Amino acid sequence: MARMTTMSVVCVLLLLVQTVVVQGNCYSGPAIMDETTHVYYCLVSGRTRIEDNTFYLTPDCYNCTCGGGQIHCCGVGIAAGPVNVPIGYKLEMDGQCDYNIVPV
Repeated sequence: MARMTTMSVVCVLLLLVQTVVVQGNCYSGPAIMDETTHVYYCLVSGRTRIEDNTFYLTPDCYNCTCGGGQIHCCGVGIAAGPVNVPIGYKLEMDGQCDYNIVPV
């Protein structure tokens, strides 16, 4: 009987994982040529400079990479896109960008 209950819990958890949907949220743009050094760099949100071939995790949960003459940023965790939380569950933040889906 205990084995059947454990199996039921595992099946419910697998169904829960399959019903949570996250969509991607990315953007890109051109890098900037430093007129003095002639080396590319990128501006994140128009204010934070990151050098060519580097990455930066923004405070609002975007992972930005600078390289190949452009900047490319994608949301991670909570900023990855809309999250559909099943009925009877809620979204609970776990740090700056991560979250968990927990029962209400």
